[in-house]
Amino acid sequence: MIVIGLAGSTACGKDTVADFLKKEGFEKMALSDMLRKLAKENNMPIDAENLFKLSFKYKDELGEGFLGKMALAEFRKKGWDKVCVVGLRRFGEWEESRKADKAILIYVHTPLKVCFERVQSRKRTGDKISWEDFSRYEKDLSSVGLEKIKNGADYIIDNTGDLEKLKQLVADLVPKLC
Repeated sequence: MIVIGLAGSTACGKDTVADFLKKEGFEKMALSDMLRKLAKENNMPIDAENLFKLSFKYKDELGEGFLGKMALAEFRKKGWDKVCVVGLRRFGEWEESRKADKAILIYVHTPLKVCFERVQSRKRTGDKISWEDFSRYEKDLSSVGLEKIKNGADYIIDNTGDLEKLKQLVADLVPKLC
């Protein structure tokens, strides 16, 4: 099994990279979707702050890599051979995810202001937050290990161009992934 870990700030383009990789035969699973499911099971409102709190609750109970462990178990259960795990935030999540046969970590870099503008324009539950709350949330994400993930990335994709440029960057990377 090949696992591609995709990390970066909120709305940096991780899902878009994963969608391009889907066209190359990779399955896709977002860790934030797993958290949203857990929030729903816990009858919690689904917003950035509650998801962050919930991630700490489960981290304390199950360990830092609990989402990576859950994702890898799900990949194996589904029999997936090529997978993108989207939204790694803690290094422990990556440590669990990379227990696959082959694992590659990609960090998607986009300026924070651009990420905030994307968040404001999309229609995902819990995304309508202020710049102050968004920047605080991103600072909190960095404090739990996002910076460590960035420093340990096998590849960094600079998503400061348009969609076609991002698509080309991913296409150029695909031969190195398989």
